[in-house]
Amino acid sequence: MERICRVLQGLKPALLMVLVQAAFAAVNVLYKLAANDGMNLKIIVAYRFIFATAFMAPLAFIVERKNRGKLTWTVIIQAFFCGLFGCSFAQNAYIESLALISATFACAMANLIPAVTFILAFIFRMERMELASTKGKAKAIGTLMGIGGAMLLTFYKGVEITNGSEKVNLLHHRQYSHAASSHGHGRLLGLFMALLNCLSYSSWLIVQAKMSARYRSHYSNSALVCAMGAIQATVFALCLERDWNQWKLGWNIRLLTAAFSGVVGSGLMGILISWCLAMRGPLFVAIFSPLMLVLVAIAGSLLLAEKLYLGSKEMKAKKQLAPSETETFQEVGIIVTSPTKDTCSDNSRAKVMGGLLFVSVFNPRMLVLVAIPGSSELDEKLLDIGRQRVKDDREKPENALSLFYSMLCNANSGPNKLTFPFVLKACSQVRAIEEGKQVHGLVFKHGLSEDLFVQNSLISMYSSCGLIGFACQVFNKIDDPDVVSWNSMISGLVDLGFVEEGKQMFDRMSKRSLVTWNCLIDGYVKAGLLMEARELFDQMVGKNSVSWNTMIGGYVSLGLMEDAKGFFDKMPWEMKDVITFNLMIDGYARQGRHKEILEIFKEMRVAKIEPSRFTMVSVLTACSYLGALEQGEWMQAHIEKNGIDVDSVLGTALVEMFAKCGNIERALSVFRSMEERDVGAWNSMIHKLAAHGHGQEAFAIFSDMLRSNILPDDITFLGLLSGCRHLGLVDEGKRFFQLMSEEYGLVPKVEHYGCMVDLLCRADLLEEARDLIDSSQASQMKSSVPMWGALLGASCRLKDVAMGEYAAKHLLQLDPFDGSCYTVLSNLYSAAGLYEKAIEVRNEMKKQGLEKIPGSSSVEIDGLVLDFWVGSCSLE
Repeated sequence: MERICRVLQGLKPALLMVLVQAAFAAVNVLYKLAANDGMNLKIIVAYRFIFATAFMAPLAFIVERKNRGKLTWTVIIQAFFCGLFGCSFAQNAYIESLALISATFACAMANLIPAVTFILAFIFRMERMELASTKGKAKAIGTLMGIGGAMLLTFYKGVEITNGSEKVNLLHHRQYSHAASSHGHGRLLGLFMALLNCLSYSSWLIVQAKMSARYRSHYSNSALVCAMGAIQATVFALCLERDWNQWKLGWNIRLLTAAFSGVVGSGLMGILISWCLAMRGPLFVAIFSPLMLVLVAIAGSLLLAEKLYLGSKEMKAKKQLAPSETETFQEVGIIVTSPTKDTCSDNSRAKVMGGLLFVSVFNPRMLVLVAIPGSSELDEKLLDIGRQRVKDDREKPENALSLFYSMLCNANSGPNKLTFPFVLKACSQVRAIEEGKQVHGLVFKHGLSEDLFVQNSLISMYSSCGLIGFACQVFNKIDDPDVVSWNSMISGLVDLGFVEEGKQMFDRMSKRSLVTWNCLIDGYVKAGLLMEARELFDQMVGKNSVSWNTMIGGYVSLGLMEDAKGFFDKMPWEMKDVITFNLMIDGYARQGRHKEILEIFKEMRVAKIEPSRFTMVSVLTACSYLGALEQGEWMQAHIEKNGIDVDSVLGTALVEMFAKCGNIERALSVFRSMEERDVGAWNSMIHKLAAHGHGQEAFAIFSDMLRSNILPDDITFLGLLSGCRHLGLVDEGKRFFQLMSEEYGLVPKVEHYGCMVDLLCRADLLEEARDLIDSSQASQMKSSVPMWGALLGASCRLKDVAMGEYAAKHLLQLDPFDGSCYTVLSNLYSAAGLYEKAIEVRNEMKKQGLEKIPGSSSVEIDGLVLDFWVGSCSLE
């Protein structure tokens, strides 16, 4: 028992430091929540140490009134620097980094604290290196691991860690609530502040250790440091924030944060740290700092809805040091207008630059440039500046919400009727229902609940989020709804499947627009009610291309291509666009009607409509099936003439077309010229080389594929086995068949078994082929018919009657009406001289009414594809 007590006594400092880090983690979460609630960060720090001093001073006076140490000038100076390094400066730097970046990422830099503390302690001769000893090596390795851990979390992003409580989101702020984190300079500043905090915190541990050794009254020690920190932090906050509304505390998260962080985080935990410093030194205290990262990461994921990763991605990733250069940029709008009351109100953010008044209305895709009367003309340079500014802020809907949140936190600006529609649109795009409801509340607060533009935006937002009941409530409160209001309601109803309700609103409308008609027609089409859609379409006056395309798309979706073609032919030529032709091409492609695809494409060329990427891939695929080389070459010439980027999908379609049309050299040339090649492109080239008998070239492409770090799949090995089959390479085929399962963990499919069986049969290894079929799981399934067919064909060639009968027996069990099986078996008997059995097979074939399917082919003449059949005297 005494031994256990000694062990527990020895563990006391470690257990207390774990408790300290848990308290600090709670403080971090509260910090972030208070910042999200709009409280000024500097005021949080000031209040923290005011509360800490108010709690610790009476406690120290009562507990240590009889044995308090002597207060000297040295202790006061040390307390001043402890208050600076451990309280005011450190906390202001840290809390600034917390606001600029995520709570988890800010705490990640805590991994550096043990390393920095060890270095400072070594400089001040409070620790010794002693690399020759195990203890010294452990310190050195721990220092390097601390630095490496911080860098690893900063530069590397692992898989996302999900949890079962992702819907828990205090204050309903999502990841875009980190307003500053959407800008590169904010992230850089946040990182710099986190590094300053590490250095300051380590310096505090060194000074605090010396102060604790000199002044052993731990309660008074903590109270004195908190008082110094409170004075410094309050002066600093008063210099930067003189709006007394920001200093007000209510019964909310602000008061909780200030009280908990002060009383617990700085007061009680300060006593424990002071005691541990006196017992074990600064390095012992510092090594527990990374524990806070784990606790904050878990709390941030559960309570703040921050994404939790095994690392952080890269320096250019979102929420890290700089925005990614690889993010897509779409076209944005820049409006040049005259000054108005709305654009130049006090609530708008405006900046005069070169004769322009830049007004941010928090539209992620729009920048309003207000031309100032009498100013110089707009030049191209200023427009470029405007485009770049919009590009930085509007790439994702979350950015609009971040900007809006920043606007609410800024006392110098506020939302207006131009702001809310864009924010509501962003909410609908990311399905932020709760945030959308909160914005609706702000609409009431700012007296804009009766503004028609805002009301229409609310209807659209609620409809997009599936809350059609809320949308109806907003609509019913509009005194005089315009056509946009009606269209928004009808669109929301039909999109959610309430087509009849949408029709009722349609009937109530006194004035309908083309959008209204098209919206309801589209609703009927999506519901599969083509008769009702057709009836409404016939009643419509002034149809446009959208109307025609909606009807054509409806018939295409149901596979009614003749009806779709009827609408296509009736559609005025001037209304036909690329969408019209793509709908028809897609419909024919679904049914494998490649000849019709080329006919439609021919009409598209006559209409001089530029084909889209979908059009080009579909037409090239049709050319591949039909061997229409001339039209395929026209498509390649069109691609080269217009400088169209040949991505993996388009490049693969070109490779397939040239290869299937017999020009394997041009297919290989296109493949070599592709800058982007996914596994599908590699597979296509391997298959086509194998099909043309270039097995060795296919193997070389496979080697290049592996060198390019592209993992092969089952389709890759199917092409390789096909190449071995064409060249009769049995050993290589066996090696690839074994490699796919042993090296890459791929389970061979019936197609792989089929290739191997055909390869063995061509090499006259019929018994091996039979054993391979019997070993496959698909031997008794209909999908194994080609394998038994290959074995039967090889048996016929080698006149092996027993093997042929064995294969035919399994074939007829799987497909009793396979006429080709009877034909090959009859030929086998004839070749072996068993004419009576051959006649019996032929008679059985006639008895069942089976015939041999005639072969067919196609030929292209002057761009026209013609089909012909065996035994036919005409071309089709």
